[in-house]
Amino acid sequence: MGRYCVICGLERPNEAFSGRGHGIGICKKCDKMPKSARQRIMDEDFLAQALEQKNISEKNVAYFNEMRLRYPDSLGERAAVMAELGSVHPRKRKRYGFLYHNRRELFDRMVRLNMIDERMTPEMEDAEEELIMGKNMRQKERSEIMESRGDGHKEDISTL
Repeated sequence: MGRYCVICGLERPNEAFSGRGHGIGICKKCDKMPKSARQRIMDEDFLAQALEQKNISEKNVAYFNEMRLRYPDSLGERAAVMAELGSVHPRKRKRYGFLYHNRRELFDRMVRLNMIDERMTPEMEDAEEELIMGKNMRQKERSEIMESRGDGHKEDISTL
């Protein structure tokens, strides 16, 4: 069982990692890369994951603004969009619907930069939320049924 390198994304054997910086999780091969190249890869990963966060915090917005100044290319432009998104609508719930109706220019910039799919409309977002909420409700109903039946009946009720 090896370890996971956060830069190259590969699972490598323990021998591929140095003894120092054990918690960092960077293999020897990636450790030889220039620090700026490693930082860019980590920043790209952070940007990709930030869009799925439930909340874009003020610290995240400050970091996106730093990234915007650090990278003059498309990565900096995506960071600027994320900073604006964090200022306008930091919560994830109904984020795309809000942008689609109230901040269309920001929505279009996100589509142009391939940050979201152009088919992501408020209707799709609502359908996705209903699907998740319905799934949670079904799980809740199943657990209530299991509790009402007691320990004697542990049959499969996954068809509910």
